[in-house]
Amino acid sequence: MRIHDLWSALSEEKKIIQINFLKWELKIILLQKSSHCDKILKKEMIFLQKRAFILDTDWWTDCDDAVAIRLLCNAHLLKKVNLLGININACMKDSIPSLDVFTRDCGVEIPLGIDHSAVNFAGNPPYQKNLAARNPRRFNEDVPDSLDFYLQLLEQ
Repeated sequence: MRIHDLWSALSEEKKIIQINFLKWELKIILLQKSSHCDKILKKEMIFLQKRAFILDTDWWTDCDDAVAIRLLCNAHLLKKVNLLGININACMKDSIPSLDVFTRDCGVEIPLGIDHSAVNFAGNPPYQKNLAARNPRRFNEDVPDSLDFYLQLLEQ
């Protein structure tokens, strides 16, 4: 499947979110190479420095979730956002193990949650199985259910 086909399949709202994340990521990369990096970052990226995120994702069969997670993890590592945690709202066998490996590959270890009752999803995403085969440290049963997860994160 071509990138254009994947992009066309996204809703307008998801496209806007993805474009904004890509713009922020590009600004961060360009500003890191600038000799006026600190001054420009303070002026242009101040709105990102104070934002805390909890990402809720289906982490299922398409690439939009992986892109959003990668961008948020990069921004978190650059201390531009505070990524509090990621919740999966589509529970499959390798959901948490694969996301655990993916986020650690991004360079972050953050809290994960899952909706244990959201199991009515068909298909078998190959990336989940492949990632889960790479030494996951957490499994579906190791993480809290979505509601408890959100309450824990929001109490901080």
